[in-house]
Amino acid sequence: MKSKSLLILFWCMAIGACTTFNEDELSTPTQMMTDHHKASEIVVDHSVLGRKLENPYSIGAMRAACEELYPATRGNTAAIDSAITPNYLYVRMLPEDSLEFNKIMDLDYEYYDYPLDYEVLGDPSDYHDPSVPPDEFTWQYTVVPIDDTLPKAVRYEILDTCLIPDNESSATASKEGIDLRQVEQRSYDITNPDESESSSGGSSSSSGSSGSSSSTVSNTGKIMFYSDLARSSSLPVKGIKVRARRFLKIRTGFTRSDGTYTIAGLSDIIGTPRFELRFVNEYGYNMGYGFALIMPYTYNMKQTRSVTLDRNNDADKKAWALAAINDAAYDWYRRCDNEGITPPPGGMRVWALESFEGASTLMLHHGTLPYTTLSDAGLISLMVFAPVTGSGATAITAGAYVLLDLLVDLLGPDITICDIENRTYESIYEDVCHEFSHASHFRNVSYSGIGMAWWADVMDYEANCIVASSFNDPYGTKTSSGNGKCGVTEMWATAVGYIMEYEKMLNNNHKLTSIYKCPNIIASYWFRPGIVWDLYCNNILSLNEIMSCMTSDVDDIASLKSKLMLNFTSKSVPIDTTFVHYGF
Repeated sequence: MKSKSLLILFWCMAIGACTTFNEDELSTPTQMMTDHHKASEIVVDHSVLGRKLENPYSIGAMRAACEELYPATRGNTAAIDSAITPNYLYVRMLPEDSLEFNKIMDLDYEYYDYPLDYEVLGDPSDYHDPSVPPDEFTWQYTVVPIDDTLPKAVRYEILDTCLIPDNESSATASKEGIDLRQVEQRSYDITNPDESESSSGGSSSSSGSSGSSSSTVSNTGKIMFYSDLARSSSLPVKGIKVRARRFLKIRTGFTRSDGTYTIAGLSDIIGTPRFELRFVNEYGYNMGYGFALIMPYTYNMKQTRSVTLDRNNDADKKAWALAAINDAAYDWYRRCDNEGITPPPGGMRVWALESFEGASTLMLHHGTLPYTTLSDAGLISLMVFAPVTGSGATAITAGAYVLLDLLVDLLGPDITICDIENRTYESIYEDVCHEFSHASHFRNVSYSGIGMAWWADVMDYEANCIVASSFNDPYGTKTSSGNGKCGVTEMWATAVGYIMEYEKMLNNNHKLTSIYKCPNIIASYWFRPGIVWDLYCNNILSLNEIMSCMTSDVDDIASLKSKLMLNFTSKSVPIDTTFVHYGF
């Protein structure tokens, strides 16, 4: 059992997405400029970052450029103050725990793990500030509108006061007859005259010189991933954020269902921006990889606006795995939209892990932890489908245990997918649909207000089965004590995972019919996923109709059968026949 303080921490984490801060918990940038939040020395890892570049958006640089272009402003304090007015602060934040992490994530800024005014020499995706211990959150760099408020409790530092013109806005395009676009261009020339394409701090102009011309890069692109090792077919990366940045100017867009994207205002960036895939989906779920303590994962596209991710390429492996996970998750959300199925709750956290085995839907970020009787070791056993302590413990290293423990304590993932480096796309697809359909069931039972406890009962049962089993079976048997809730949700999720996979891979996205029999691989489970499979494939009930009866009062397969027959009386005979056929 968790300590009381940790339970409180996770409860706060669970409700973090709807946190409202009191005025005394917030400070405005004006307050920040006069308080103790001043920048300390930035320590960098020079294997990733090179020399520090001068920020062209600093007030000092923009004033110097303005005075050079418009001599009448020299020495004219009123004119220069009117024209060059700060509108953003360049800041960095350092969350100390998951509560503070949630607070800054809820602020909806574009965060970067590395400082934005340095050369980028290596891949910044795994960057961690060398002055911060590797088992703690690292600094997060961003730009903040000067009138915004930030939580006082979180440590943050002001790195610079800036004017970042928005040239699509008439309010900032010109002041006092001064063209801010020209000032911005000139500031680039003055601050970084020798910046080359490879020393970008975000990147430079395609000419390789000063970058004083507007970006000629198209504001459209396409993100795909190869679905097989032979690269014979590719699929779109759907609903994922694409970021374009140069220095402190950032623009974003989301990929469409065909993998294409458009970034509005990209022409507003001077020179050629650096592109990144940020694994945040428009449906509201975030995806992380491995044991990095900041999520979501960010893939460095450099100056390339279109890419096809290839798992054969070492640089693409993590992004490929997350793209495969995303493909299944996105399809499940779309199906929920189209068919009225309860979707998973908002703000889902999904984590991909190398090594280990299995997959889990713990819903830790959504509040289950205070209700479970499991220790950290029990939760980890459920995540990796093997006991990690005690006489039957699996051969897991102490270091791996510590990292898994940090994953539980600091980030509280909702869904984990393990052994990601050895999975085929098809295997990943089935597993992810299985877990996300669990998350839909979690949301369905949580409507009643007792869903956390309902779900914690499933977690406790399955973790205890893993520890007691000689082959790490999380499901037990038909006669195992306390198996009722496990039977309901696993019957549902196992069938849905295979239905989604079959319709995607074998039936060209068309509905399965009665000619498709329940796969032998799942037919032997004691909870008989064939019940859901046959109800659906034989057009007896839709997935939405089945889900509508999977509420918190349904705590075993017998009660699910009764509720289905009661709610759909005209179909009670084939419903009963289907359950009886499978022994229920």
